[in-house]
Amino acid sequence: MPNYFRKSIKRQFLYILFFVLLATMIGIAAFFYMHYSTNKQYENERNVLVEKRGVLQNIKSDFSDMVFHMRGYALYTNDQERQNAENSHISLEDNLAKLGTFDLSLQERENLARLQSFEAIYWDTYYPELQEAIESDNLQVITGDVADERIDEINGILRVTENLRQHNEDAVTELHDEFMRDNTWESYMLFLFVLLIFGILLFFNRQFTRNIGKPLYDLSNASYDVAQGKNVTIAPLERNDEIGILSDAFRDMTKRIRNREQNLSEKNTKLTEQQEQLESFVNDLRNLNWALNESSMVIVLDNKGIVTQVNENFSSISLYPEKELIGRNLLGIIAHEENTTDIRTVFPELFKGHAWSGTLEHLKKDGSSYWVHATIVPYSDEDKVIEQLIVIEQDITRIVETEKMLRDSLRETEETKQGIERMNRMNNTLSVTMEKQALLDTIMKELAALYRYDHGVIFMTETPEWAAIGISKQFEEPVAAHFQTVIQRLEGNPVPFVLERQADKGEAGYRENGICEDLHIPVQNSAGELVAVFICTRFQRPFHESEQRELNWILRRLSLFLDKIESYELTEYNRQLNQDIIDNVNEGIQFVSNTGELLQYNANWQAYLQLDAVQSRRDACNEYTSWMEYSSVYIENKEEYETYVKQAIFEGEQSAGGLRLRVSGMQNKILLLYHVSIKRHDEKIGTLFVYRDITAEYEVDQMKSNLVSTVSHELRTPLASVLGYTELMITKDLKPERQARYLQTIHQEATRLTNLINDFLDLQRMEAGKEEYVKEKQPFTPIVEQVIENFQSTNTNHNLVLQQSSAYDHVSVDRDKMIQVLTNLLSNAIKFSPDGGDVVVSVQQQEHQLYVHISDEGIGIPDQELGRLFQKFNRLDNSSSRKIGGTGLGLAICKEIVEAHDGKIMVRSAEGEGSVFSIVLPLVEADKHFQSEVEYGRQIILLEDDRSLALLLEDELKDAGFDVSRFITGEALIKQLPYLKPAAFVIDLMLGEGLDGWDVIHEIKQHRELKQIPIFISSAIQEMDKAKHYQINHYLIKPYPPNKLSTVILQSILQHGNKGFIAFKKE
Repeated sequence: MPNYFRKSIKRQFLYILFFVLLATMIGIAAFFYMHYSTNKQYENERNVLVEKRGVLQNIKSDFSDMVFHMRGYALYTNDQERQNAENSHISLEDNLAKLGTFDLSLQERENLARLQSFEAIYWDTYYPELQEAIESDNLQVITGDVADERIDEINGILRVTENLRQHNEDAVTELHDEFMRDNTWESYMLFLFVLLIFGILLFFNRQFTRNIGKPLYDLSNASYDVAQGKNVTIAPLERNDEIGILSDAFRDMTKRIRNREQNLSEKNTKLTEQQEQLESFVNDLRNLNWALNESSMVIVLDNKGIVTQVNENFSSISLYPEKELIGRNLLGIIAHEENTTDIRTVFPELFKGHAWSGTLEHLKKDGSSYWVHATIVPYSDEDKVIEQLIVIEQDITRIVETEKMLRDSLRETEETKQGIERMNRMNNTLSVTMEKQALLDTIMKELAALYRYDHGVIFMTETPEWAAIGISKQFEEPVAAHFQTVIQRLEGNPVPFVLERQADKGEAGYRENGICEDLHIPVQNSAGELVAVFICTRFQRPFHESEQRELNWILRRLSLFLDKIESYELTEYNRQLNQDIIDNVNEGIQFVSNTGELLQYNANWQAYLQLDAVQSRRDACNEYTSWMEYSSVYIENKEEYETYVKQAIFEGEQSAGGLRLRVSGMQNKILLLYHVSIKRHDEKIGTLFVYRDITAEYEVDQMKSNLVSTVSHELRTPLASVLGYTELMITKDLKPERQARYLQTIHQEATRLTNLINDFLDLQRMEAGKEEYVKEKQPFTPIVEQVIENFQSTNTNHNLVLQQSSAYDHVSVDRDKMIQVLTNLLSNAIKFSPDGGDVVVSVQQQEHQLYVHISDEGIGIPDQELGRLFQKFNRLDNSSSRKIGGTGLGLAICKEIVEAHDGKIMVRSAEGEGSVFSIVLPLVEADKHFQSEVEYGRQIILLEDDRSLALLLEDELKDAGFDVSRFITGEALIKQLPYLKPAAFVIDLMLGEGLDGWDVIHEIKQHRELKQIPIFISSAIQEMDKAKHYQINHYLIKPYPPNKLSTVILQSILQHGNKGFIAFKKE
């Protein structure tokens, strides 16, 4: 668009005029808009202030009317005056509320609050007092000092309303003044805008005049100088309008005139120079032709390759006279091309117009050959038809022969180098090999590559190791049995020897029978005993004496390596024997040098400290800081351990009782660590640490402590109550009600003592195997219902729910013992759920077993307590459990009873998330056909591509009573979705190639019948935003304990399931 205006002066003028008019119109429009906006704003703000003034006048009028009518009511007790006062009060409230809707200043807000406060006090306090005074004829309230004070308050309120009105009037005046100032400022701006437009017009007029007048003046002067014959230089104008076109045309015209004058003089000069160059070129060609004939062989051929001319050099080297060469095809004297006559097939690129250069082998007249470097150049006529070929050759025979000698020498050098490398490689391999079989395989392979024999064998005379090349796999062991004659000869005379024999058909193959040589070399140990024999065979290639000596020397060195291996094997046997001894010691053994380096340890040391055997055996981990770091990972009293070990190693302090270590992790252990300094010739060479597992002794001590604590608390507390209440009843005369209450308390405490003693006796009988059980075949669900009903009558804080999804629940049990187990478990579920919640009992059939799950929403059980939960006298060591109390015998008794019924009891829990206790009992087959199909609602769909983890999770879920269907890919699961009715999905997000876990979850949510099925994420990545979007029930981040998964699934299904349940509602 700018170029469009630059091409015409007229367009430029119109553009400037349009720009000025447009700027003027925009400025005027902006001015009028600003003026309109100011007036509109003034009008809006003034209307608000006027409306506000009306509200203030109404407030003042309503307030005055209210006070006036109230005074009339007070003086004349006229109900009409009171009604008028109430109407004024209602109007006043409305106007005060309306005033609050305006944009008020801080002072106005305070005044409004004061008015509202007085209005509320007036009607809530003064008005009731006035009514009471009128009813009691108490004129003091109406005419006394109280009335005077209230009149002062009313006058103050009237002044407040007047201040609000006056403030509003001031705001109206200020708004008007500001409006007048804005109008004055707008007038000034309009005047400045007019001045700006005038200045812009002057500026464009000056620019337009300068851009047209000056170029025209310069062109008129230049035309005059050209007419006078002067040399004129006109600078180009960067313009595209009429003046620019005129300037360019004038400049081109002057340039063409000047160029024509210069061309005429240059042509004359060039003609003279070309004549001189032509004479020089002719002289140079003559010299080059002479030099070429003296230094090179030159051949001229026609377009068919026939020799038409040769120089003397070619004739002298080829031994052909010139007459014999003329008319002969050049291909006839080129080696390997003698029978070819068409030059186009040998040198096709020549007939495409390209020169050819390369190496050729020529044949002399006497039949010998010589090598040349040839260049063949084609010459064409005007029609680009090849007329003749010029061949220029240089004799390079000596260069080719020298290159051949160098190649042969290089090949021999390379072969020697490879032999040395093989020898070095073999020596290196032999020096590091610590197995006889590997040693024999290596030396057989390397010797075959070095000495190129057809087949061979090397074997040990006393042990079964052997190696061979080129021998059938059917060569049976022991190999030494096939060479008894050779062994006897070499034992009597240990000198290498060669046997010549006729090759058999297998060795000769398709060739005629020939001679084979078998080389036999003995291998002796340092005592001169024959330990191995080396035999190799060549077909029709004899073994030179130098080769025999080299092989004999190599095999002598082999004996040294065999001795080294025997020494190593003996040392390794002794080392392994020592390691086996210490590995079979019950204690953990660790031997450390004086510098802290870990030298030796046994398997128990690794097991006790829960170390990774592969990692701990690396050399890099044997430094003091390294093994100290990874060995103390699971030690709780880590600082004491490091201090003890450091003092024992570097300060030489002897053990005085040792150190007790607490090891956590997969297994909790208590270890006793003590050490002994190992000395050799009265000099300390290291420190031996012994780790003794005292977990069993520690648990016995803990059990004793718990027993003492239980006896001291659970026996003394009720005894103290019994003794205290009994002493009160003996020493004091009490009312019958108090005596009855005391006797009831004594009876309760006595019952508590009886139950405690019964628990002790029951557990003792069970452990001794003297407990008698009366087992009867009966359904299990009625037993559960009875226990739940017993608790429902005494418990009001928990909702007890029974979920019964088993079609067949007959078991052979002692009903009273099972009631005792369920009572204990339900009691614990209620006690350890202090905040209430649901306690769900689920009875389910899984194949030939009955699963009973008891789930609560209580405080949960720490992971470190799960392993010893069913031990007697064991109680959870946390503040919540200590408040609840207990003897620690209930779960131990439950375990004994369940195991006596050929069942098992398990627990799954997470601290803070509740617990699930599971009882598994064998079902008794019914008289009719028994079906063990898994019902819908017990199936778990597991989507996991890691096979090891999938099997682990599958076993854990099956132990919890679920039937598990495992899928590896998301595609396979999606195909089966229409046929599935699971209890829950467990999905891994990272599934390798194909669909990921989120894609599968999306597809599940699209099925209406699966949309409400709970989904549990099991993944190593954390994407909580997506989990919230899809309403995921639980998000488990790997790694996590397998029982964590079964715990959250059981709690989710039991606490929130809605199939086949019986709810015992809270009263």
